[in-house]
Formats: sequence, structure tokens, C-alpha cells
Amino acid sequence: MTEAQQASNPYDPETFAHGGGLWDGKTVTITGAVAKVEALAYGDGKPVLDDKGQQSIQTGLVITGIADGGDDKERRETYSVGDKLVPTPDGEGFIGKDGGPPKFHANSNMAKFATALKGSGFDLSTLIVDGKQRLSKLVGARFTFKGEPKIGKDGKPIKDKKGYDKSLHLPVRFVGYATGQQAAAPSGNGPVPAGGLHVKATGAVLAALAGGPLTRADLVRTLAQQLAGDADANAIIGLVVRDDFHKGQAWKYDGTRASL
Repeated sequence: MTEAQQASNPYDPETFAHGGGLWDGKTVTITGAVAKVEALAYGDGKPVLDDKGQQSIQTGLVITGIADGGDDKERRETYSVGDKLVPTPDGEGFIGKDGGPPKFHANSNMAKFATALKGSGFDLSTLIVDGKQRLSKLVGARFTFKGEPKIGKDGKPIKDKKGYDKSLHLPVRFVGYATGQQAAAPSGNGPVPAGGLHVKATGAVLAALAGGPLTRADLVRTLAQQLAGDADANAIIGLVVRDDFHKGQAWKYDGTRASL
């Protein structure tokens, strides 16, 4: 055991681990954001049925993200909007079932997410471009998340099959865009920056892949660890989550996995 390890006090709250492998207390890079309707299913794949025996569905914002450090894979969170709204055809926002503008109920998970976004320091006007909703502008943004119990209509925490409280993860601090500028969708929204940053990012990816093939989630995680303390870490991660960055590179990339 090193002196540093001996000097560390395991009873000091500052040394406590957080999150239990989820997003609680972790900084997360958003890799996807889309409005959609989903058929609900249990962990074993069986459909969730309502009290009439019909398939339960949920409409909401689905985001995916990769947490810095730890053993997390790319994971997802869904923020439901209720049954009065539907996704726009492009999945960039919501619209009323009557065709009118969307209005989120204050108690919906989507409203909680939007409120948390604003409180975290994120500029909500970013999500509206030329008068249209653009949820994809969340892609590339980095937030520190905090978990809280999901509350049911009865005002009590919702439990899973094992009796544990289900968690809703909300952003509490906007760290900044991974690219150092307004978010760009992974498929490319504007040209990939050229110059020294591109060269540095390429070298970082090659170094990360030297140990073997990596999924996109593992690649981002490896870079976050590799570049800890580097002022360009966010910008490099922002390039790596974009599909167009990988075109013409010395490695193979299929959208989910990279290898030399």
C-alpha cells in the first residue's frame, strides 16, 4: 500500500463513491436525444400491459449518454411527457395531438428535466432554431447528473420488481459542450474542425485503440481517463462522438465500434 493510499481517510465524505454505476454524481456526455413513442417492456422483454390488458406505451424524450470513468456503458434515460403530446415527424420535438403547440405539465418528467436543464446553467434557447424545436442540440453537451426517486401518481416512490426505488436522473450542472461550441449531432452538423485539435484527437484515438477494439462508449470512456486534466479533453471527446470524424481515418468504424 502506498503512502498516498494510507493517508486517504475512507471515513471522510469527500472520499465516498457515488452513483452505484449509474449517472448519479457523474459527468455525462450526451450522445443522442430524440422524441419518440415506445412500447414499454420489462427487463426480461415481456410487454407491460395496462389494466385493460393492452400494451402500455410511453411518449417522451429519450437521451443516451456516456459517463466519465467507472464501468458505465452507453445508457439511456427517458423523460415522459404524458398522453396529450406526440413526437414531431423528425423526432426533434413534440406537438399536441390536436396539432397545437406543446405544453408540458409541470409534474411530468419532461418538465422536471427542462427545469433541471435551466437550473444547471444550460441555455434553453439553444433547443429552438428558426422557431423549430431541435432536441438534437443536446448532443455533445456535458452535464453532471443527480439521481432522485421516481414518484408515482400517488405521490410515493415507484419501486422496481426487487423493491428498490426507481431513479430519475436529472442534470444539475452544465459542464459545457464537448466540442467547445454549440452541440452538433454525431452524424455531423457542420464541418469537422481541422488543424491541431484534429491531429491531437486522431493521436488520442490511435493510442486508445492500441489496446484493442473499443465500442463508442468504451472509446469515450478511455479518452476521458487518458486525457484527464487536459484542457482539450472536452473538445476531443466532442469530435469522437461524431460519425464524420471517423471517415478516412486509419481505423475502422461502423458507428458503434472502432478497431485498427
